[in-house]
Amino acid sequence: MNENLPVKQNNSIFGKIKNFFRSLFYKEKKEDIQNKTVLNSEIIDKNKNQFQNSIKIEVNNDFMKDKKREELLDKIEENPEMLNDMSTEKLLKLESYYLESIAKLQKSTASDN
Repeated sequence: MNENLPVKQNNSIFGKIKNFFRSLFYKEKKEDIQNKTVLNSEIIDKNKNQFQNSIKIEVNNDFMKDKKREELLDKIEENPEMLNDMSTEKLLKLESYYLESIAKLQKSTASDN
């Protein structure tokens, strides 16, 4: 039950004197402070680099998917017999892509009118 209670603050005169002398005599060494700042800056730089790399990967993946899709569609336009050799999963994906693109075109033409 006592664990849930807030910590009792020591406002007595002895506690104040103790805190005063602690703040007066206990100072961190400059080397320790510099080491801490160097470590913190290294951690921050590492996190920034990880974030930038993850963004690049996500953008590249989307770009590569679109590029591969366009290449596949170009190959199919050149050689329509490729459709016979494709699996049903790829055919269903192509169908959904075409339906989405048709819906986008219809929305854009409807908004232009």
